[in-house]
Amino acid sequence: MKKNSYDAFFKALASRTRLRIIESLRESPKNVTLLAKSTGCEQSLVSHNLMALKAWGLVHPRRHGREIVYSLDKGNLDPILHAIDRYLKGRGARLSGCGILNGGETCRHLTEAKN
Repeated sequence: MKKNSYDAFFKALASRTRLRIIESLRESPKNVTLLAKSTGCEQSLVSHNLMALKAWGLVHPRRHGREIVYSLDKGNLDPILHAIDRYLKGRGARLSGCGILNGGETCRHLTEAKN
């Protein structure tokens, strides 16, 4: 059961669109129109991905007049994002150059470690 939960949680965060939405919402709460502009995605794609993030409790909708404004679940998601930020601070450049993560079969740092 726990493994399936981890799989689903990381799958929710593995989408580039959802990550763009999360990054945008880290700046400030936004409605779907503003999220579409800030992420460069179609509104329908943003709405679809917001449903997934909402289902996981990672974003919270709030009615503001006639529109719905979304914000991050700061209590639960902020500590996770800060931990990721700390992790990437020391490893970001290495990970961004990783052949495996960029669709290759191997990675230079793994090959060098074997030699």
